[in-house]
Amino acid sequence: MNERNRLFVICLIAIPLLAMANNSSAFDEARLNGLLSEGQCPGCDLGYAPLSEANLSGANLFGANLSAANLTNANLSGADLRNANLSGAILSGADLSSANIAGANLSGAIWLDGNKRCLFGSIGTCMLPPEE
Repeated sequence: MNERNRLFVICLIAIPLLAMANNSSAFDEARLNGLLSEGQCPGCDLGYAPLSEANLSGANLFGANLSAANLTNANLSGADLRNANLSGAILSGADLSSANIAGANLSGAIWLDGNKRCLFGSIGTCMLPPEE
């Protein structure tokens, strides 16, 4: 394959991927405000949402998409996070006491201590890399 054709193929692959990445970084502002005021947002798409310091104690986030959300120092005590997508979320300093994370995807999440990421395949529990 010559250089021009190779560049064309790369563009054909890259443009749709960039478009999808751009669309996936948005969250519904109304849903976010509803969660913050009512504590209810099961199944919501809150990917990339800025939720640092948020009081989400007892919140219903069953099956919600919180991928790459910033939950630094958030209060998630007693929250229902069953089957939620927390992949790549920042959970540094978050309070997960009594939270239900059964079935939650924690792959790549920055864990509570802020120093480690959960390993790929962390479902319902954060599997941490071995100590070096």
